[in-house]
Amino acid sequence: MIFSQATFAYNCQNYALNAVKQGNAAQALFCGYTGSGWIATWQAHFDWCNSVPIDRALGEDNIRKYDLKTCIMKAYPNFKCSTYANHAVWQNNANHYLGCGFTGGGWQSNYAAHRNWCSSVADRSAPYYQDSDRKRLLIECIYR
Repeated sequence: MIFSQATFAYNCQNYALNAVKQGNAAQALFCGYTGSGWIATWQAHFDWCNSVPIDRALGEDNIRKYDLKTCIMKAYPNFKCSTYANHAVWQNNANHYLGCGFTGGGWQSNYAAHRNWCSSVADRSAPYYQDSDRKRLLIECIYR
């Protein structure tokens, strides 16, 4: 596929913006990813994108999306309310970094509120399902 210079530059601007958002979200979720694909420097991503065929840049974007999805979906042994609250805060931070726009009680960065809710619900599976639902929504946001 052949792109005009203006289209190519526009795609690289979007590529760099998404790369920074993905890198910040991975950091907020404590994914542990390292390397040039995960740095949070817009200019570095923009310059790299302009130095390679656009298909390669789009491929790198897809790899980051997949890696971020994998990180979001990782299993957490010994699911406790402290774990639930930490993940809820991390997920909300990722929500902000990715620009997803999710709001409501489940989307806040108040650790104590999440832990208190988790400790007070009668259905002990509810925190697990709440966590899973936030994971699903974040993954949908990544692929928008």
